[in-house]
Amino acid sequence: MKNALLLMTVLLCWGVTPIIEKIGLRRVTPFAATTIRSIAITIILLIVTLITGRTKEVLDVTTREVITFTISGFLAGLLAVVAYFALLKSGETSRVVPLVATYPLVTAICGYFILNEEFSLTKLLGTGLIVSGVWLVKM
Repeated sequence: MKNALLLMTVLLCWGVTPIIEKIGLRRVTPFAATTIRSIAITIILLIVTLITGRTKEVLDVTTREVITFTISGFLAGLLAVVAYFALLKSGETSRVVPLVATYPLVTAICGYFILNEEFSLTKLLGTGLIVSGVWLVKM
Protein backbone atom coordinates (compact mmCIF):
# COMPACT_ATOMS: atom_id res chain seq x y z
CA MET A 1 0.00 0.00 0.00
CA LYS A 2 2.82 2.40 0.89
CA ASN A 3 4.54 1.76 -2.47
CA ALA A 4 1.28 2.35 -4.34
CA LEU A 5 0.85 5.69 -2.56
CA LEU A 6 4.43 6.66 -3.35
CA LEU A 7 3.95 5.65 -6.99
CA MET A 8 0.76 7.70 -7.28
CA THR A 9 2.54 10.69 -5.71
CA VAL A 10 5.37 10.46 -8.23
CA LEU A 11 2.99 10.00 -11.17
CA LEU A 12 0.81 12.93 -10.15
CA CYS A 13 3.74 15.26 -9.44
CA TRP A 14 5.69 14.32 -12.58
CA GLY A 15 2.52 14.41 -14.66
CA VAL A 16 1.40 17.89 -13.59
CA THR A 17 4.83 19.54 -13.29
CA PRO A 18 5.50 19.86 -17.07
CA ILE A 19 2.26 21.80 -17.44
CA ILE A 20 3.28 24.20 -14.66
CA GLU A 21 6.79 24.49 -16.16
CA LYS A 22 5.45 25.16 -19.67
CA ILE A 23 3.33 28.01 -18.26
CA GLY A 24 6.31 29.36 -16.32
CA LEU A 25 8.60 29.24 -19.35
CA ARG A 26 6.48 31.68 -21.38
CA ARG A 27 8.69 34.67 -20.52
CA VAL A 28 11.63 32.99 -18.79
CA THR A 29 14.74 31.38 -20.27
CA PRO A 30 15.47 27.74 -19.44
CA PHE A 31 18.62 28.80 -17.54
CA ALA A 32 16.76 31.33 -15.39
CA ALA A 33 13.99 28.79 -14.71
CA THR A 34 16.54 26.17 -13.64
CA THR A 35 18.30 28.67 -11.38
CA ILE A 36 15.07 29.76 -9.70
CA ARG A 37 13.92 26.15 -9.30
CA SER A 38 17.26 25.08 -7.79
CA ILE A 39 17.38 28.00 -5.33
CA ALA A 40 13.80 27.30 -4.22
CA ILE A 41 14.49 23.58 -3.76
CA THR A 42 17.68 24.33 -1.80
CA ILE A 43 15.89 26.68 0.57
CA ILE A 44 13.01 24.25 1.08
CA LEU A 45 15.40 21.33 1.69
CA LEU A 46 17.43 23.33 4.22
CA ILE A 47 14.28 24.30 6.13
CA VAL A 48 12.93 20.71 6.09
CA THR A 49 16.34 19.34 7.17
CA LEU A 50 16.49 21.72 10.12
CA ILE A 51 12.85 21.26 11.16
CA THR A 52 13.00 17.46 11.01
CA GLY A 53 16.37 17.26 12.75
CA ARG A 54 18.06 15.43 9.87
CA THR A 55 21.19 17.60 9.80
CA LYS A 56 23.40 14.76 11.10
CA GLU A 57 22.05 12.49 8.37
CA VAL A 58 23.19 14.99 5.72
CA LEU A 59 26.55 15.69 7.37
CA ASP A 60 27.39 11.97 7.77
CA VAL A 61 27.89 11.35 4.04
CA THR A 62 31.35 10.46 2.77
CA THR A 63 33.39 12.50 0.30
CA ARG A 64 32.76 9.83 -2.33
CA GLU A 65 29.00 10.13 -1.81
CA VAL A 66 29.21 13.93 -2.06
CA ILE A 67 31.11 13.59 -5.36
CA THR A 68 28.62 10.99 -6.63
CA PHE A 69 25.59 13.17 -5.90
CA THR A 70 27.34 16.29 -7.18
CA ILE A 71 27.89 14.58 -10.54
CA SER A 72 24.29 13.35 -10.48
CA GLY A 73 23.02 16.83 -9.67
CA PHE A 74 25.12 18.39 -12.42
CA LEU A 75 23.91 15.91 -15.04
CA ALA A 76 20.24 15.56 -14.05
CA GLY A 77 19.64 18.77 -12.11
CA LEU A 78 21.47 21.21 -14.34
CA LEU A 79 22.37 19.99 -17.83
CA ALA A 80 19.30 17.82 -18.36
CA VAL A 81 16.87 20.30 -16.80
CA VAL A 82 18.13 23.23 -18.88
CA ALA A 83 17.92 21.09 -22.04
CA TYR A 84 14.48 19.79 -21.02
CA PHE A 85 13.20 23.30 -20.33
CA ALA A 86 14.50 24.43 -23.74
CA LEU A 87 12.61 21.55 -25.39
CA LEU A 88 9.51 22.24 -23.32
CA LYS A 89 9.59 25.94 -24.15
CA SER A 90 9.77 25.31 -27.89
CA GLY A 91 7.58 22.22 -28.22
CA GLU A 92 4.28 20.68 -27.21
CA THR A 93 4.27 19.11 -23.75
CA SER A 94 2.33 16.14 -25.13
CA ARG A 95 5.26 15.37 -27.45
CA VAL A 96 8.27 16.54 -25.44
CA VAL A 97 7.45 14.74 -22.18
CA PRO A 98 6.95 11.25 -23.68
CA LEU A 99 10.11 11.59 -25.77
CA VAL A 100 12.15 12.72 -22.78
CA ALA A 101 10.59 9.97 -20.71
CA THR A 102 12.42 7.35 -22.80
CA TYR A 103 15.41 7.72 -20.49
CA PRO A 104 14.68 4.25 -18.99
CA LEU A 105 16.04 2.86 -22.26
CA VAL A 106 19.41 4.51 -21.56
CA THR A 107 19.21 3.38 -17.92
CA ALA A 108 18.54 -0.24 -18.93
CA ILE A 109 21.50 -0.28 -21.33
CA CYS A 110 23.83 1.39 -18.82
CA GLY A 111 22.59 -0.93 -16.05
CA TYR A 112 23.49 -3.91 -18.19
CA PHE A 113 26.97 -2.71 -19.20
CA ILE A 114 28.05 -0.71 -16.13
CA LEU A 115 26.29 -2.45 -13.23
CA ASN A 116 26.22 -5.93 -14.82
CA GLU A 117 22.45 -6.11 -14.33
CA GLU A 118 20.49 -8.90 -15.94
CA PHE A 119 18.87 -8.10 -19.30
CA SER A 120 15.86 -10.42 -19.44
CA LEU A 121 13.24 -11.06 -22.09
CA THR A 122 10.76 -8.87 -20.20
CA LYS A 123 13.24 -5.99 -20.09
CA LEU A 124 13.89 -6.45 -23.80
CA LEU A 125 10.14 -6.40 -24.46
CA GLY A 126 9.71 -3.30 -22.28
CA THR A 127 12.55 -1.57 -24.11
CA GLY A 128 10.90 -2.42 -27.42
CA LEU A 129 7.64 -0.93 -26.18
CA ILE A 130 9.46 2.27 -25.18
CA VAL A 131 10.96 2.58 -28.65
CA SER A 132 7.54 1.87 -30.19
CA GLY A 133 5.96 4.53 -28.01
CA VAL A 134 8.54 7.10 -29.12
CA TRP A 135 7.88 6.23 -32.73
CA LEU A 136 4.11 6.66 -32.23
CA VAL A 137 4.47 10.00 -30.43
CA LYS A 138 6.86 11.31 -33.08
CA MET A 139 4.34 10.62 -35.90
